[in-house]
Amino acid sequence: MIIFWRLVFAHFLADFTLQSNFINDWKRSSQAGMFVHCMTHPVVSAIAIYPYLFDVWLKPLGIPINGLAAICFITIFHYLEDILRVHTIKKYNVPDSTLYFLWDQFAHLCIIFIFFGVRPDGDFQEIIPELWPIIGVLAVAATHFSVVLFYFIEKDFYDRSYPSGPEKYTAIIERAIAFASVLLVPDLRAATALMIVGLLVPRIAAVHFKAPVSMPPNLAWAGGAFIAIAAGVLGRILL
Repeated sequence: MIIFWRLVFAHFLADFTLQSNFINDWKRSSQAGMFVHCMTHPVVSAIAIYPYLFDVWLKPLGIPINGLAAICFITIFHYLEDILRVHTIKKYNVPDSTLYFLWDQFAHLCIIFIFFGVRPDGDFQEIIPELWPIIGVLAVAATHFSVVLFYFIEKDFYDRSYPSGPEKYTAIIERAIAFASVLLVPDLRAATALMIVGLLVPRIAAVHFKAPVSMPPNLAWAGGAFIAIAAGVLGRILL
């Protein structure tokens, strides 16, 4: 499943890490913004799977579809899914909720699974044939994905607005330190100490010095810390 995991990593990068607050707002308000967002996906995907870009992935009805064509199909379906989501939220007042967010991601991943192809050299035989895309997915899940997830959860319960840039990236840095500490520091005591420093010191310093930067709310902080630590533990097990 080399191609599948590389495409999943590319999707997480394009849909979370490379989607800034500006792009997120822009794609919801104009076709140009949606086009720019969606076009990041084939670019990142092509880079991730470049050794297999011109290999034949699928042969529906005997028609060969190579990696480049498959990425184009994935991009078209991604665009249609995103347009559908924005349209139903705006026109039919469908709640832009946590469940809708998770459904949207599930749909994108299903599309990737359909088009990644089962390579004739046994690509489907190994569930985890290489580790770096899995670690990449875990890193994005621990940082950018967790920020967005807990935004939706807090929006559903407390009607919170999307976190500002400083708040968002403060949360990402905290969780990145926690994830990297658990994943990479060999000594567990040192890893735990560094993780605690990364998660607690910014919050304590912000309160003590009355920093103008908004800190992530307690629920988002606790939930994000849990996801970052869990992702780090899983990555450590795989390594």
